[in-house]
Amino acid sequence: MQHSNNGEQRIADTMPLDKNHITYVFVYERCITGGVETLMHRMCQQLQARGHHVTIILGEGGELMEQLSNCATILLLGSRNYHKLAFPFTAIPAEVTKTLLTSDAIVAFSETSLSISYCLLRRLRLKKRLLAGVFNPWAYHAPPTKNHASNVFCNILPDENKLFMSEHIRLSHAKTHDLNQPVGKTWPLPLDVERYRRIERKPERLRILSVGRLMSFKTYNLYMIDILKRLKSEGVHAHWEVVGDVDKSDNELKSEMCKRIELSGLRDNVTLHGTLDEHRIIELLQTAGVFVGMGTSLIVAAAAGVPAIPAIVNDLSSSTYGWFHELPPGSCGEHVEGTSPDISIHKMLSGVLAVSDTEYSNLCFQEKEAAMFFDINRRTEQFLELTNQAKLAPLNHKQWAAYLLKKLAKKSRLDVVRRLS
Repeated sequence: MQHSNNGEQRIADTMPLDKNHITYVFVYERCITGGVETLMHRMCQQLQARGHHVTIILGEGGELMEQLSNCATILLLGSRNYHKLAFPFTAIPAEVTKTLLTSDAIVAFSETSLSISYCLLRRLRLKKRLLAGVFNPWAYHAPPTKNHASNVFCNILPDENKLFMSEHIRLSHAKTHDLNQPVGKTWPLPLDVERYRRIERKPERLRILSVGRLMSFKTYNLYMIDILKRLKSEGVHAHWEVVGDVDKSDNELKSEMCKRIELSGLRDNVTLHGTLDEHRIIELLQTAGVFVGMGTSLIVAAAAGVPAIPAIVNDLSSSTYGWFHELPPGSCGEHVEGTSPDISIHKMLSGVLAVSDTEYSNLCFQEKEAAMFFDINRRTEQFLELTNQAKLAPLNHKQWAAYLLKKLAKKSRLDVVRRLS
C-alpha cells in the first residue's frame, strides 16, 4: 500500500489477491438469528477453515455473538456509533481505520452496511474491493437520486462487485431500474447441505413445519391459519409447528396470529415455539411431514428430505410455484420474474397427505437432490473467485461532494431546530 506524505491519498495495492490468505471485513447491523446473520456465520467458518481471516464491523450484538467470535474478529460498536460511521463529521474509531487499512476485501450485507462501508472508504481515501450482497427482493430498489445506498450500488459500485442471491432477484433489479440487461453476478446462498442430508427422519405426514423470524413479508404466517381451518373442516387434523419470533419492526404480527388462531378454534392445531436452538430444530425436521416457508430454512428442510413448499414473499393468495425441486435453481421464495404463483398450497398439502409411501419417498429424494445446488463447498469456492474478480471501488469525487452538501444541509437544519427549541 502506498501513502502520500501529506496523508491526503491512500491507494490500495492492485495486485491479485493471495488466494491462500484473504483478509475480509464483513459489515452488518446485528447478529441475531436470521438469514443474513447465519449466512455470515457459515461463511466465516468456511473462510477460516481455508486459512482466510474475517473481521466483522457490527452494530449490535445478539444470539450469534458467541458463535461468530469463534471464527471471526468482532468489532462491536453499538448501534449509535455504527450508524454514525456514515456521517462525514464524526471520528472514525482507530480499530475500524486499522481494520480497513489492512483488509483485502469488504463485504456489505445490507443497504445500510453498503452506505456505511463506502462512506468509510471515501473518508479514509481508500480504494478497496467492496462487494455488496443482495439477499432480499427489494434491496436497492429505491431510486438512486433519493437513496444513498441505491446510488452507491447502481452508480458507483463496479458491476463485478454486485452479488445477487438468485437470478430472479438479479432480473428484478434490472427491471426496477430500466436496465437494458442485468448487472452483477449470481451467488446462491451457501449451505452445509451434506450435514442436513444425514438427518434420520421418521416423518409424520400431518405435521407441518415452518421456521423463520415472524416478519410481515412472510405472509404465510397468516394464510396458513386459514388453510389449517379449511383442512380441519375437511376432516384433516394437521398440526402446524412454527419456529421463530417477532422482528422488532413487526411486533403486531405475532399478536395477530394468536388472535386468528383463537378465533379459528385452532389452539390445539398450532404450536408457536418461538426461537429454538438448532438441535431442537433438527428434532422437528426429523418428524416433519411437510415444510412451508422461504429462504435459508426452506433449503435446510429440502436438504433434510422434507417435502418443502416455497411460500412466496408478500403473497396473499396462498399460492406457490410448486415443490422446492420444481423452482428454478437458486430460488427459495422470491417471485420468479415473468410469472405468478398459481398452485394452491392447500391443494399441495392435501395431496401430500394422500400420496403413497413410495410417492412420498420419491418426493423427499427429489427435494434432497435439488438442495445440492446450494452446497457450501461449491459456493465458498465461487465466493473466493468472485472476490478475486471484484474491482476496486472508485472514489467518486462528484458524488461524494453532493453527499457532503446534503449532510451539511441536514445538519444545519437540525442546528436551527435545536436553537429554536
